[in-house]
This record gives sequence, structure tokens and C-alpha cells, in this order.
Amino acid sequence: MHVMASRLTPWELRSCKAGGCCGKRIYSSTNLTTLDISNPDKLKVHIDETTGNNRGKIFSPKNDQTVNKVVDGKATIWIAGAGEECSFVGLTLDHDRPKSVSLSIKKDSSSYIELKYYDKGTTGWNERRDEPKKRSTTHPASPLQSTR
Repeated sequence: MHVMASRLTPWELRSCKAGGCCGKRIYSSTNLTTLDISNPDKLKVHIDETTGNNRGKIFSPKNDQTVNKVVDGKATIWIAGAGEECSFVGLTLDHDRPKSVSLSIKKDSSSYIELKYYDKGTTGWNERRDEPKKRSTTHPASPLQSTR
């Protein structure tokens, strides 16, 4: 495994293996899709549910899809910049309501995966700035690791 897995949460590790950030190919396509975490299209994304302390859902695009936008109903969480695509989304639930999301973002041909974290507050979705942003997909000694 190419990512420092000991610092990943259990659902991030499962998502990473399924979504391609551990050295597997991340599928890019011209079929751009918006992932609505409140009503995901099962024809376009794989959905895996997690249980236990980190109850939630994991979404990863199917091979012919590229996620370029993540929303919660009408609320926008993330929009891809130039050359970006989302390889997985981890959703943490609190009593069946969205609490937080973690996005794994691949940029162009870079060997890094950028992780973005968002929390749902009273004013909507807000990016958490206190988390490390990048993990190497090819260098196991990457100095940037999640502290979770």
C-alpha cells in the first residue's frame, strides 16, 4: 500500500482501496457527474455503508463516470477546479443526518491525492482548514499525514 494507512480512519482506508488512491488507477472519463449525497444516483456511483463509531456512507464513481461536483440537495459542497476530479467521498452521519464529508481529489497527472474535509453547520457546509491536504500515491514516506 502506498498511502500511510495507519493514520487513516477505517472508512477512509476502505474508500481509498475502493476508490483508487492507494496506487490503483483512478478512472477519468468525459462523463461528468454531480454527486448528490442526499440522493445519490446508483447508476453513476458505488455506495458502501459503514457501521460502528464512524457510521456513514462511501461514494466512489463507477468506471465510466467522473465526479466534478458534490452537493447536498441544493447546497454545493465542492466544485472541481481545472484538472480536478473526486475519486471518493466519505460521508459521516449523525442520527441519519449528514455531519461531515471527506473528499479525495486527484489533480491532473500529479502523484498526490488532495484530501478536503467539510463539516455541516447551521449555515451550511464549511471546509475544515486544520487537516493536512496531500498524500503521496507513490511515495510511502510522504511527510503529510492525517492526524486523525
